[in-house]
Amino acid sequence: MLEAIGSFLDATAFSALATPVSNAELIGFATGAGCVWLAARQNVLNFPLALVNAAMFGLLFVDKKLYGDAALQAMFFSLNLYGAWRWWRGDGDHHELPVSRLSPRGWIAIAAAAIVAVPLLRGALVAAGGAAPFWDAVITALSVIAQVLLNRKTLENWALWIAVDLVSIPLYVSKGLLLTAVLYAVFLLMCVGGWRAWRRAWREQGLQAA
Repeated sequence: MLEAIGSFLDATAFSALATPVSNAELIGFATGAGCVWLAARQNVLNFPLALVNAAMFGLLFVDKKLYGDAALQAMFFSLNLYGAWRWWRGDGDHHELPVSRLSPRGWIAIAAAAIVAVPLLRGALVAAGGAAPFWDAVITALSVIAQVLLNRKTLENWALWIAVDLVSIPLYVSKGLLLTAVLYAVFLLMCVGGWRAWRRAWREQGLQAA
């Protein structure tokens, strides 16, 4: 059964610019676009799609020896389980979890975490024979921080996702993952839209509270 599933995911769905696109990459494209679209609309159903997306891209990145990105998908799976619970729970008083903003102290904490995490991750990826250890480490560190902020419905998660997309697109093009690179270009546009939508929601919360 597992062998049959693996064969299906590895099979070529179609070719783009003479580059084969696997079923795993195609499913990852669809679920990734869907979960970002739903997240921008503060819809909790983004999390089930994100779980499928993490599984697909985890397999894909292992195959391309992007071990940092592969480990990131495993972390995403766990973080999305927590995020689903957090959004369903709301603010603990039967109200929808509101959009929040990151404080200056929060930005300092994020910068410190990234400064520490990136060199450590790069060293581990070099030891593991990763294909692009530095950029892989940057993507991994920023993505984990962004997902934590998304789980908390913190507006600035979108700024970090935008940074991740800008680094990811050229990396995936260089590895022949053309559809994935296109997906991250779509992510980039959707994240800009997510930033605007959440900022508008945050402002409306302020007006309602006034």
